[in-house]
Amino acid sequence: MSHAVRWSVRVIVALVLMALIASVAAALWLDRRLADPALGGEVAARLSEAIGAEVRIASLNFLWPGWIEIEGASVRLEDDPADRPMLEVGEIRLLISPGSLLERRVYCPIVQIVRPKLAFHLRADGSIALPRKLGRRATGDPGAGEVLALPARPAWPRSGEEWLAAIGRHSLTEATLMLFEADGSRSFLAEDVNLRGRFDLGGSGAGGTARLDAGRVILKNGASLSGLDGMLTVGRGMARLTEARAMIDGASVEGELFTDRTEGAPRFHFSAKVAHVTRRHLERFFDLPDYMTFGEADATVRGEGDIENPERVAASGALVCRDTRAAANQVLRLVGAGVTCDGWESIRFGDTTANVAYSNGWFQIEDIATDSPSADTSGSGRVAFGPAGRGEANLAGCLPLSGGKVDVAFRYGGDAASMPFAAKISLRRAHLREFLAPFDIRMGSNRRAPRLEAYLQGRVSGAAEFNGDLRAPGACGRGKASVDSLTVAVERLLQDLGVPADLPDVRAVAFGAVEGTLSVTNGSFRIEGLRGAGGNPHSRIEAGLESGPDGVGRALVALDLPVWKGRVNARLEQKPASANRRPFGVTLRGAELDAPSVLRSFRVDPVSLEGRATLDFSGGGDLGAPDRLQGAGSLAIRPARIQKVKTLNILASMIAMPGLGSFNLDSIETDYRIANRVVTLAEIRTAPKSRDHFTAQGTIGFDGATDLKGVLVVNSGAPGFVGNTLYAMGLKANRGFIQVPFAVTGKIGNPKVSISAPGLVGSAATTVIDHIPLLNRIPGLFRKREPRPSQPAPGTPPPGKR
Repeated sequence: MSHAVRWSVRVIVALVLMALIASVAAALWLDRRLADPALGGEVAARLSEAIGAEVRIASLNFLWPGWIEIEGASVRLEDDPADRPMLEVGEIRLLISPGSLLERRVYCPIVQIVRPKLAFHLRADGSIALPRKLGRRATGDPGAGEVLALPARPAWPRSGEEWLAAIGRHSLTEATLMLFEADGSRSFLAEDVNLRGRFDLGGSGAGGTARLDAGRVILKNGASLSGLDGMLTVGRGMARLTEARAMIDGASVEGELFTDRTEGAPRFHFSAKVAHVTRRHLERFFDLPDYMTFGEADATVRGEGDIENPERVAASGALVCRDTRAAANQVLRLVGAGVTCDGWESIRFGDTTANVAYSNGWFQIEDIATDSPSADTSGSGRVAFGPAGRGEANLAGCLPLSGGKVDVAFRYGGDAASMPFAAKISLRRAHLREFLAPFDIRMGSNRRAPRLEAYLQGRVSGAAEFNGDLRAPGACGRGKASVDSLTVAVERLLQDLGVPADLPDVRAVAFGAVEGTLSVTNGSFRIEGLRGAGGNPHSRIEAGLESGPDGVGRALVALDLPVWKGRVNARLEQKPASANRRPFGVTLRGAELDAPSVLRSFRVDPVSLEGRATLDFSGGGDLGAPDRLQGAGSLAIRPARIQKVKTLNILASMIAMPGLGSFNLDSIETDYRIANRVVTLAEIRTAPKSRDHFTAQGTIGFDGATDLKGVLVVNSGAPGFVGNTLYAMGLKANRGFIQVPFAVTGKIGNPKVSISAPGLVGSAATTVIDHIPLLNRIPGLFRKREPRPSQPAPGTPPPGKR
């Protein structure tokens, strides 16, 4: 080996030894310097001055070779609560490359941050409280808690620009992030947050990528996100979270989030697709009405907000709700209608689409459209829900009702204290019977009393406007109603009310079209002025009805019907119920009625009476006990022919006047009263009085019990035995007529007839003669008569005398 080579080797070895000695000396110096207990406080003081917040470091350690470990670091603002610093870090571990320090460029192959807790709180104006030197006021003067104002659009480092630091691999584990309201309540919490990736800090920017995941995120209203996962990218002054996924109590969210600067202010933007949302998810955010439900919903949404004021977010998107339903009966109860319509407990609208928007605390659903499985069901409009129970809506829809359709326009707006509404309802051709069924209108006081709708047929239409308050049940409204082809089963109604009559003429009375007005006031339903509209000229109706929350309060029905070959005008008024009674009043007038038809209706032999009758009655009673009818009236038959009446036949046999069983009279008239199941006849008057006639008065019970007293007036010159029979009874003629007092008792179908006479043959006492055969009761009329002795001629002596 030459002398030059040996010298070169010695020089290299010497340089290496010098380098090693220098490196060891530097390491020893660094170890000694970083091990100085005062170093952590010094670093904390420098940081406090730099960012304008109190920074504390419990310990700062140097671990050979190249590790720096920081424990117990914290950052606290001047107005931080005592138990809530802005930042707390359990441990920070950095591996620094010594060579990068010589190049004035820090390179950290590994950075580990363990259990950090970052807590922001909002000021009263909604802005985030930050360290004072991170921002400037509009005047440029620094101040505590100023709004963050970073330089506009920091650019990505240009080619050749030096980096301040580079992190080869970083990890943030078990992090906690919190956001508090100005009043101290928590509005956001992210737990078990982890971040892993690469990051660089340059002279004018930063950049890097990392995988982000969080075990749980709890929002202000208690909603919880789980399984949050995404890719975080930072660069060119922006941060972007892509491929983000999370679950919210069974609902899934996919989307992305990024930040930028708009007019110098830092903002965030997001887009998301949400699936399998149920009603309970939205109820955490908004005060939803109970009468609207749906199965699941999907939505796509885009929005943006101010980073410094995160609650000022604005978003919009599209919504699809599957199996949307409306509990229309619940709406009726809210407005105080007090009825339940069949099929309205849950009306299906099918899938519903809408546009959604959120801003200033309001959630809006607009451009609502339904895809109902039924052609009779549809809905449209908009709904908005705001903070503090506020809400507003403008809805329109078509619903099926009682075989017809009802169009509804519904508007409301208010808050938790008051929410006034207005509604327009238009009903088209609903079945009258089904429409009235929910009102439970009964013709009596007990639950088994007949229901009004059972006797009606027709198609009802109408239109009305209502207003009220959803927070205070009760509504008021007015409108018009009409019924096409109204038919009333009058005969069956009377029979069910206890009137035993066969009335084929009114078995089904067609009134044609009728119309009237309707109104609703605080749960009371009223129909007024319901009358014919030119349908049937022979049958007319006028009706009114008031139904309260507890049933019918008042009803008025006036009918003009062609019955019994004449006309009958009836007026029935049901009065407000009291206790267990349901009183009613009735007036009845019949003109030119065919008497045989009337008798036939009440199952009486129609040949017993002929003539044209006029009937008047006014009274009342209880619909729960129609046999307690009370009232008064009059009856007149002109002309009147009476025949084959059992009572008259018996009376005729008693006075031996067979022809008396038939009367041809100009008129029969009487006034009567009804009370306590008894008809009291004031006086039955007959005319003319120039031939045989009779008068009577007394009672006839609803059970047929009869108690009548009367006088039969016969011509004293009647042929046959009449004269002798009546003379034998002690009845004498007066002005050519003989008056025969009689009485009728027993049942009307099997009467007992008696005659009151001043005397009989062989007795001067008053004798009562009943309908036992006349031959047995009056033998004196048929005893053998002795011939009268002849009168002697004048001057002839009596026999035996000479």
